[in-house]
Amino acid sequence: MLIGQTSSAPSIVSLPDLPAIAIAYRDVNSNHIQVSVTPTINLGALGQLFTSNQTTDCNPSLAYMDSPPYPRRLFIAWKGDGNTGINVGELQLNGSLTGNTFFVSQMLNFIVLPKEETITSPTITAYGDQIMLAFIGLQGNINIMLSNHLNVNTGTYLTDPLIGFSNKFVFNDRTRLPVGLAVTKSRGAYVAWSDGGDALNMAQYDPTNPSAKAKVISVQRTWCAPALTYVGSTDRLLVAWTGIWTTGANGSGNLNIWRENGWSPNPLPAGVGFHLFLSDNSQTSPSICVYQDIQGIDQIALAWKGSNNPGLNLESVFWTWPPL
Repeated sequence: MLIGQTSSAPSIVSLPDLPAIAIAYRDVNSNHIQVSVTPTINLGALGQLFTSNQTTDCNPSLAYMDSPPYPRRLFIAWKGDGNTGINVGELQLNGSLTGNTFFVSQMLNFIVLPKEETITSPTITAYGDQIMLAFIGLQGNINIMLSNHLNVNTGTYLTDPLIGFSNKFVFNDRTRLPVGLAVTKSRGAYVAWSDGGDALNMAQYDPTNPSAKAKVISVQRTWCAPALTYVGSTDRLLVAWTGIWTTGANGSGNLNIWRENGWSPNPLPAGVGFHLFLSDNSQTSPSICVYQDIQGIDQIALAWKGSNNPGLNLESVFWTWPPL
């Protein structure tokens, strides 16, 4: 459903305790980053819009950390505007559960990673009380780093501020595009990317013993960065990507969603999943997350930029069978 305009691929993340979805993108008339929090009962409209003073020439990435009893925390990452700097900041959430009135009011603080550079958008996700960061180095290699622990004392930006990132692991694999990133309950993290031949790749990453393993090269192809999310209730991954539909660099592609069918003890993908081919299309990367509806049933939210237009789309994807 069309909810606004954007000049970049959007990023969405589920805020399950509110319940809401946060969406970040680049302003259609400038490079300023914009963020909105939308209640899941009303995905057809943007919530109150926050426009940051920060700018980027790529798409931003969101991550949400909710580690009771610590306060909920929303983070954002972006590439510098006209430079190769990597920025990660924290956004302030205000509002009340009553009436679903949450909104972003300001950028609390942000850091620029020293000595690290990227050619495209970084990606972040929550990893316990840390933020996991993935970015593409200047030579095209995939890099992963972890932040300092953020929910140690009272879990606020004053007592546990975002200080920096360390423990860098560099993949041998290379890509020119951002990566998809998701953390599971018991299987570590997963990274998805499009390789030099436009093939969709996915690998498991173990943050406790930094290593990449169980790489899979799919028959699916994409010119854009794939997106990953995790369904905690069923311990499954979802992958979303823009397919290759027409010939040429300006061709549009239909949106796709794939749900894994289970994993072997290694663990390696079983090779068979459930593939949903959507009629909507885009020329940029989609973003995907999972939320629970008022009946407590898992639902998919998908966001994307329109094809050959600045339309910002966000909708719940009707997934009938099998359950997520």
